[in-house]
Amino acid sequence: MIVEIARGCPSTGWCLALGAGHALAFASQFGPDVQAEVMGKDGHFIAPHRIVPSVRAVPHRDGWELTGTWSYNSGAPYSTHALGSVALPPGEDGTPSFGIAVVPRSCYTVLDDWGDGIGLRGSGSPSIRLENAVVPRGNVREAEGQDHMWAEPVGMALHGNPMYAGRLTGFFFGESLAVATGIGRAMLDEYRSALLEKKPMWSPHGLRADDAHYQQWYGEACSLLDAAVAVLQQVGEKYHDFCERGVRGEGEFGLADDLRLTNLCAQGGRYATEAMDLLVRTGGASALRQGSRTERYWRDFSAYRSHSGAMTRDLMARRFAAADLEAARPARTVSDTETTAVNGDTTKAVS
Repeated sequence: MIVEIARGCPSTGWCLALGAGHALAFASQFGPDVQAEVMGKDGHFIAPHRIVPSVRAVPHRDGWELTGTWSYNSGAPYSTHALGSVALPPGEDGTPSFGIAVVPRSCYTVLDDWGDGIGLRGSGSPSIRLENAVVPRGNVREAEGQDHMWAEPVGMALHGNPMYAGRLTGFFFGESLAVATGIGRAMLDEYRSALLEKKPMWSPHGLRADDAHYQQWYGEACSLLDAAVAVLQQVGEKYHDFCERGVRGEGEFGLADDLRLTNLCAQGGRYATEAMDLLVRTGGASALRQGSRTERYWRDFSAYRSHSGAMTRDLMARRFAAADLEAARPARTVSDTETTAVNGDTTKAVS
């Protein structure tokens, strides 16, 4: 659905994907009382999700007091709530602590600071400011481990649906891939129309649709975008498989699984990017005139190319490899009297 909506309007697809899609994160993460309060009577819930913990949370007699600004909140103008990572008071040893918060619209201000970027100007992705906003204690969940994006999913127990029992990074990357693929298909639509109307600059001067070069370029771009759609479909299927496997007790939905989905999304994005580059390179200068649909799609796709979903794919590949190889290592048992060097410090290794 998101692919087709983004094909018609990338900005609408982007806001819908990231505003409505985050219901999965909320329904996976928070307890029954919070979900009952937030969803209300009609279940209407639209929330951006900012993973950078630029908002500080301190204990308050009524729960938590939140102060700070989250930037790039897609769907914020239409939001009922906001989701975001928060910095919690550090532990006794000074170790940073993070959590995820859900904040009602009445507690934050949507700033008018969006619209001057290179692409997706029609989307609403402005900043959200919280000034001493107080939310109930259950509206903030402390993240587990070193990841400040989520805690252990509780949604399966509440809803009886394995979909709410998984990790979320791969799902988040899938949101942006769906929009990118839709933009690519919109660009292909414009390219195909030009083939049926325009002539090549070389002989024979028939239609571009009858020229072998344009046929080759069109066919290649089409197959690249079909591959991106196939990847997106595979991500959805694997996400459900991993969730169901974990619920059945046949294997944890682990970090390596989540990063496998993330890397699949990165590869799908690579296919879409190659298609867009090919269509722009062979479409001719007139196709990119200011105000044309092709020019807009190219600008909008540029916003995806600079998004973390595309920018960090090499980093994610290495993270996946490390997690997958670590999970594949044979179990090792060592004496607690043996020592090992970690970051230059000698510490005891335990079984």
